[in-house]
Amino acid sequence: MPDADSPVLTAASFNDALLSSGFETVEYIGAFGTDDNWLDGWTNFDPNNTDY
Repeated sequence: MPDADSPVLTAASFNDALLSSGFETVEYIGAFGTDDNWLDGWTNFDPNNTDY
């Protein structure tokens, strides 16, 4: 997750006509904002310490 003061959190641009549809408009660049972790709940980053 990016730091709260990271410039990627406010640098997104959807001004190009090719991006006018099919994309969710967000403020951040990349896959994650500060509170938008779509991996949460189904991805495990610590499999060695998880009981399956």
